[in-house]
Amino acid sequence: MVMDPHDLSVVGTHIVSTVASEMIHEAVLAVKFRLTVDDLISTTHVLPTMSEGIKRAAQSFRRDISTTSCIE
Repeated sequence: MVMDPHDLSVVGTHIVSTVASEMIHEAVLAVKFRLTVDDLISTTHVLPTMSEGIKRAAQSFRRDISTTSCIE
């Protein structure tokens, strides 16, 4: 995930996964509407899904995600 350093809006995303075609839609909307890291973090993500990766990527800009549980 690539963010604008001034306002932390999403300007680009790369997804390397066999299910990327299932995950990319949220990232496309984030780029199109210049959503911020906090917008993505506060969006409800159904558990367990691969698209949680979008939320995890956004959370990594705010905290160390290696210390969080899989359901935060």
